Amino acid sequence: MTLQPGERERSAAIRDARALGAVLSTVRLECGLTQEAAATKSTVPRPYIATLETGKQTMALTRLFHLLDAYDAELRIEWTHR
Repeated sequence: MTLQPGERERSAAIRDARALGAVLSTVRLECGLTQEAAATKSTVPRPYIATLETGKQTMALTRLFHLLDAYDAELRIEWTHR
């Protein structure tokens, strides 16, 4: 990732659905987006964004985090912020 002047890189390790939700919410807010605007920009339905951001444990996320645990691996999200 190439940083532009005035940008700073941020990252977070994600170990469960709650942590994923918190990071997604933080990134969205730092981008200055509402959930509705994020939905429009990403084509992901707003209710699904809300589900993720509240840290709801879905079957897909449960399986993902079980696999990561079995592999002794972690999910990491990196983003830049101005």
